[in-house]
Amino acid sequence: MSKTTPYIKINSLHCDRCYECINICPTKALIKHNYDEEKLAPFPIHSNCICCMACIEICKKNAITIEGCK
Repeated sequence: MSKTTPYIKINSLHCDRCYECINICPTKALIKHNYDEEKLAPFPIHSNCICCMACIEICKKNAITIEGCK
């Protein structure tokens, strides 16, 4: 049976760009992505996600969801 790659969704309207999720992620599934010095919501690297849910637990704004985790 093949493993489904998790799909990380960041709601950029709720995200306050604190980057706590990036700091806590053990596999670097979320990274900083600055464009022209503008602080953007974390950028997901879906294939790195191990479904530990640490990012969801630390997000005070409930801006993160992950699909494909059991």
